[in-house]
Amino acid sequence: MYRRDFDGLLASGELLKSVMFFGESLYFIDTYTAKLMEKLPQNSSVLKMYYQDYDHKAALSHLQNGSLFDDANVLIIQTDKKIPKKELDPIIESAAKNETSYFILKYLAPDGKEKSKAFAKKLQADSVRFFAPDLREATGVMRDQASRLGMKISEHALGHILSLNHNNLELSVSELEKLSVLEGEVDIKTIDRIIQGSADIDINDFFDAVLTGGKIGHALELLIERGEDEVRILNLFQSYVVQLMMFTMSAKVNGRIDSKDVLGYKLPPQLEQKRANLAIRLNARHYHKILGALQACELGVKSANEDKKSLLFSTLIKIQTKLV
Repeated sequence: MYRRDFDGLLASGELLKSVMFFGESLYFIDTYTAKLMEKLPQNSSVLKMYYQDYDHKAALSHLQNGSLFDDANVLIIQTDKKIPKKELDPIIESAAKNETSYFILKYLAPDGKEKSKAFAKKLQADSVRFFAPDLREATGVMRDQASRLGMKISEHALGHILSLNHNNLELSVSELEKLSVLEGEVDIKTIDRIIQGSADIDINDFFDAVLTGGKIGHALELLIERGEDEVRILNLFQSYVVQLMMFTMSAKVNGRIDSKDVLGYKLPPQLEQKRANLAIRLNARHYHKILGALQACELGVKSANEDKKSLLFSTLIKIQTKLV
């Protein structure tokens, strides 16, 4: 189903036992996971398995065991790797059989449409695909966020934030939250004063520099100075690499790259060509090594004993050497 269909389902109060969120927008995948969690019993036992944390036996056990003290058992898996059918099917079936069990799969691998077939309605399951929002839709999200934050800001100013961040919705929402601490109306002059300098360092351009062997030390320092923490940079980079994988697959399947097929909207020609050229340079072995390195780094930066910035920088340098 699409986002609007799932909105209707949430509004009706009907709960799926299993749902898979996939597509090109990590922002919407995260947002709708949070929305669904709000609808599930509040006193729930939640098991989260992100990337390398995934353990099939532990996942099944969590869903199959009865809940003694909690209202429900909720399993959340986020992964960019293919889950074998022989593992995925029993998880969905267990959620369907156990009245108090629920399963959410945040699936970032490129075969999401194929994998969605496992989420059958007879098992009280379904999948939701999220396309990257166009400018109108992204502005609407920003407007809703500004209202939630109690901000005074014009539609034009919201569009200006998106423009500064090259329509990256996740980054734009983050900038909006930073601006929400200001008193009075947030105008374009204020936006330029607060975030213009940091927005000049487009995070996608930074990722391009990593993947093409460019100099990244100074740019990383500036990104962290502007408030980008190491985990967020890693998550955004993982999302960007998955997007490039989808461009590569599109080229193989269709013999060409069309950003609308991949993202749900058309990139400017120059940017589309730049993204296509980068995607074509990378192969399955590259993607495997890059995502593996990023996942290992994420585990490291979440440890209190690690120098997070140094670990992130060394990981990015290692990725560059692996692409040579």
